[in-house]
Amino acid sequence: MLLGIYLIVEYIFALMAVEIINAIFPGMDFLHFITGFEKIKSVQEVTLDQEHAIKIYQFATSLGRFIFVAWFFVYLCGDNFFESVSLNKNIQSVSYGTVILIVMASGAIISLIHDWNQHLHLPASMAEMESQMRSLEQQAKIQTEVFLRTTTTGGFLLNILIIGLLAAVGEEIFFRGVLQNIFFRGIGNAHIAIWSSAFLFSFIHFQFFGFFPRLLMGALLGYLYYYSGSLWSAILAHFVNNVATVIAYFLLNKGIITENVTETVNVWAALIAIPVVFLLIRYFKKTETQLSFAVAKKQEDNITLDGIK
Repeated sequence: MLLGIYLIVEYIFALMAVEIINAIFPGMDFLHFITGFEKIKSVQEVTLDQEHAIKIYQFATSLGRFIFVAWFFVYLCGDNFFESVSLNKNIQSVSYGTVILIVMASGAIISLIHDWNQHLHLPASMAEMESQMRSLEQQAKIQTEVFLRTTTTGGFLLNILIIGLLAAVGEEIFFRGVLQNIFFRGIGNAHIAIWSSAFLFSFIHFQFFGFFPRLLMGALLGYLYYYSGSLWSAILAHFVNNVATVIAYFLLNKGIITENVTETVNVWAALIAIPVVFLLIRYFKKTETQLSFAVAKKQEDNITLDGIK
């Protein structure tokens, strides 16, 4: 049912976005532009109007395929949306800092895995498939660079909104709040549920040469959600990760830095980061579990006292 809703809503919101864009930019023929994007070989070939159109399209389709689909699915199931996706519960105050540290520390590990994934090669018999996949990877890279090439404060804030906030909230609601919970209820094993939703989270981006770092990030987000019971932990981690990329590109475009720090690979930093991330996750799990138990115990005691009164 979820897959059916996803496909229908994706189609409807994509058509709506195209119509809105064509109305704002007469004569652009956005559908022809976006379906023929493989012909574009550099960022310079994309005009400013086309860049704005891509952002409108991304905003509209993300709103539809993730947030609206999740809400409509939960509505059809007859559940309360905020409770169903665990938006009704917050994480402990101390956990905000822990989540940010986890994301920062895991950056070196993700970068190393990304570099390894980029240099993977398929067997010689699948050379044509690999060529097509690398072509798709190049298209995705150009789209990302077009999206993030701004040097203005307004463009920077817009990227924070779309890539940082909307992507973090929308994708976490869909992949963790809905999909991971479906797997968990159906399978009964939290680890399988986390890695299954992480697999689909990475797969849906259709970027094989970035599949494994995104898979790992998806699993990390899944465990943060599982250990805290609050989707806000995963949303915060996702937001911090995406905003770091937006900031890095902005500073790069402004000439403040000379290389994209989100793509810098340092093996020693990654090796040091592994135990650090492991310990931070354990601390996060312990903190959330203990404080959640304390809150629950206090509520239980209050109920008991009320009963005595």
